[in-house]
Amino acid sequence: MTRPSADPGAVIREAHPYHPAKGTACRYFLLAIVPWGDPTASQALKKALDATGGDALLNVTVYSSLYTFIPYLNIFTYTCTSVEGTAISYLPPPTPLPPSAPAALSYEPAPTQ
Repeated sequence: MTRPSADPGAVIREAHPYHPAKGTACRYFLLAIVPWGDPTASQALKKALDATGGDALLNVTVYSSLYTFIPYLNIFTYTCTSVEGTAISYLPPPTPLPPSAPAALSYEPAPTQ
């Protein structure tokens, strides 16, 4: 699973670090009338990738669950979708400049006449 703006071919071209990732998205219902939240897999994927700074997940497991309290009255219910996998990044992180690198020069416009 990848972000819409990701380049899947970059995984093949370059090696990047791997990190375990997990994201969960839930929707809640109060009195079976008032819903709020977004339980979609894409929202769970976004949360997993935002937490790790990754661009895609490999070896993905997606599961959903439904919880209810006092089932016959539907006072409060929620459903969650969870995504687990290995997060990868397509772009390597920027390398810091060595301490001996020159500092950026400030720009001063030429005086006008």
